[in-house]
Amino acid sequence: MKKLTLDEWENEYIAGPIERFDQKYTMGRRGQWDESFKERMKELTARTAVSDEPGWTLVDWAMRVASRSIVPKLELMNQSKPNQGDTSLAPDAFAAIDKRLRPPAGAGLNTNDPKTITNYIKKAATYFGADMVGICKLDHRWVYSHTCDTKKGEEGHKPQEIGQEYQYAIVIACGGGYNLRRHFPTYINTWTTNSYRQMMTNALLSAFIKCLGFKTIDCTFDDVALAVPLAMQAGLGQLGRHGMLITPRYGSSVRIGQIFTDIPLVQDEPIDFGVTEFCNACKKCADACPSHSITHTDRSTKPVTVSNADNELKWQFNPETCHMNLYGHAKPCQICVSVCPFTKPHTPFHRMVKWCVDKARWANPLYVKMDSIFGYDKPKKSDNFWDNWKPENYQR
Repeated sequence: MKKLTLDEWENEYIAGPIERFDQKYTMGRRGQWDESFKERMKELTARTAVSDEPGWTLVDWAMRVASRSIVPKLELMNQSKPNQGDTSLAPDAFAAIDKRLRPPAGAGLNTNDPKTITNYIKKAATYFGADMVGICKLDHRWVYSHTCDTKKGEEGHKPQEIGQEYQYAIVIACGGGYNLRRHFPTYINTWTTNSYRQMMTNALLSAFIKCLGFKTIDCTFDDVALAVPLAMQAGLGQLGRHGMLITPRYGSSVRIGQIFTDIPLVQDEPIDFGVTEFCNACKKCADACPSHSITHTDRSTKPVTVSNADNELKWQFNPETCHMNLYGHAKPCQICVSVCPFTKPHTPFHRMVKWCVDKARWANPLYVKMDSIFGYDKPKKSDNFWDNWKPENYQR
């Protein structure tokens, strides 16, 4: 693995001027205001599918829904966003709590040693549940130009600006769940409880920084900025063919969160551990994608839909067909995450293979073939899953 300067990273991924992306054009928003897209979705309204088939039972479904149930609850408490929506509680609802999130009178942090402060932040983030922590200068190109609260119509489409005092982005990632990922495509594959704990980690780390006397904006809900470019600049991973972050340890099985802050920190450097060259040779995610949303072609800067950003050199992903497949078949997917050869447990064998992918990139076709020979791109049967599954620290 090698470190990159920001200029080297720029040359790898950016091909022209970047205009800030409008949240209105994300798939989570387009389905609510874009009439042409809504028309296409009419016949594809999802109905939750539960059956007696292993992996699709009520118990499996309940685990998936419960894993995500914390999201709207935490969103209600996030008062740090520049443009508050109807989902947030009134600012005075947490006034009593906010008063506690400040240093005692007369106390203050010595800001002359950013390296020590960075150490505090990374250790606190890890204690609160992060598996990876990186820091970069806040690149305002990745901040949404507008936020979009579709419940308010045009009034909910507002310009968004982040103050210049927020100089740094702390990017955290929570990963894992490899053994669950093997059960694809089922509800088991998409529990992702490990990664959704990132939202709680973000909230706790944000409170920690406020207690030190500094400002924060918690961007954990993907409603303030684009997560993947910031994660790459913070040294957490590289961009994969499927459009997601690939990390050295957890592969694609991660969830990313960011905190913008004015606390002085030392930034990390982008990394290169062979993902681009490997994805050029692999194409497993594109082969497995049921909606054919992942391209088999080379990287380009030409967007596929209005939900793609311009002038970024990457494999162009079609979020529309992915979205329609997900909601049109009433069953979760995330197959691309499961079949990605980088999504492996952190064993000595797999660490050795990843070292080879980095150091001997000419042999990538061989690594891809080995992955198929060992059957990693094949789903694991879910029969007797609940009898055999042992969560960490489980005691019967």
